[in-house]
Amino acid sequence: MMEGLINGTFTEKETAFQFGDYSFCFQVTYNRHFRRTLLIPNPSSMNAHYPHLACIEKSIIGGLHFPLQDVLNSAETIDQRRADAERGMLLGNNYKGKVKIIFEDNEGTKQVETTIWSVTETWVLLKTGMGIPIRRIYEVRI
Repeated sequence: MMEGLINGTFTEKETAFQFGDYSFCFQVTYNRHFRRTLLIPNPSSMNAHYPHLACIEKSIIGGLHFPLQDVLNSAETIDQRRADAERGMLLGNNYKGKVKIIFEDNEGTKQVETTIWSVTETWVLLKTGMGIPIRRIYEVRI
């Protein structure tokens, strides 16, 4: 807690809480005339599933190399990945919305924010004409 003097007592309280796999910092600042609430995601928990996630530009995807094996191993998560990619395609084609795609190439795990143009049997094609093999995608975040 921090106290100072700005038209009376100025108090700042900070508290942390957990929501699913994510943790947040809840900060309340107030005095007699002013109250502010700020919800700040804890950056260390945002990529808890992908600790070495590199955010890249979509123009780089054409130069990446993708191994042949699938990054997912259960039929349920593979089906969910395809459904999310197809929903992302509808979002992109109908509303020009972007999605975050988390995938792995031969160097490591990466994330790109882009518009999905099309989903084929083996590829997720992006608006720029580049593609990511669907077998190398961990997750499509809408």
